[in-house]
Amino acid sequence: MNITDIEVGQTYACKFKIRTFVNKDGKAIDTRQLQPGQPVSGGEPGEYEGFGFIIKRDVDKQLLKVLDKELEREWIIGWDSVWDVDVVKWVDN
Repeated sequence: MNITDIEVGQTYACKFKIRTFVNKDGKAIDTRQLQPGQPVSGGEPGEYEGFGFIIKRDVDKQLLKVLDKELEREWIIGWDSVWDVDVVKWVDN
């Protein structure tokens, strides 16, 4: 599915990648509480790949706000770093 095909009122999810600080296992390190210039412990710059729900779409800037399902963290991601966009089908267990 193309990002431009997203319809208001539907829930969508996607896979994504973003450049951030990652640990040796490739998981993103939470740097939100660090001050500018403060060192990042246990990580180095790298690419993190995740899966999440699309919260908001900016067509003009071609950006998405995505809620990472695993880390429960929001990311701002360019359309070119997102793939496998699809409608979420909710089911009751």
